[in-house]
Amino acid sequence: MKFAAAMANQIEPLRGRWRSLSAPAQKTLALVSVVALLLIFWAYAWLPAARARDDLRARGAAWESELAVMRGLADEAKRLRLIAPIAAKESARTLPDRGTLQTLFGAETKVATSDGRSFQLSVASVPYNQWLERVDQALARHRLKLVSVKLRALAPATDERTTVAVEWVMADEP
Repeated sequence: MKFAAAMANQIEPLRGRWRSLSAPAQKTLALVSVVALLLIFWAYAWLPAARARDDLRARGAAWESELAVMRGLADEAKRLRLIAPIAAKESARTLPDRGTLQTLFGAETKVATSDGRSFQLSVASVPYNQWLERVDQALARHRLKLVSVKLRALAPATDERTTVAVEWVMADEP
């Protein structure tokens, strides 16, 4: 109640001033007030809303392009799911270098390479089991295949421990 009375006391001088104006001045002041209110509404409500709408349209276009890319990636993912997985052991096999083969077969083995993709190896004397075991290791660890082998027994073959001289070629798998 006190607030209403205080407001009435504040507004009363304004009403008196309004009544003292002529009719054309009141119309002009009312028109200017309406235009000022419209400008304030436009500046504080309409303009920010219009800018936000334009931003949403721009973001919507960007989202549509991102969605198209994602749909394309989803199609690619579906195709990739249909491909059989590659065994980890197979993918880890690499083509060895000359030093790796030298280490694997031992210092007594001569290792030569012609093009970096095939290796000529020879050993003057090695137990057959040991040579076969090392070849198995090389084939398991590296991307190699056995191309040719010349095997010569150095003594009459009595058992698996027979000593042999070997020349062989290993090459990169196709």
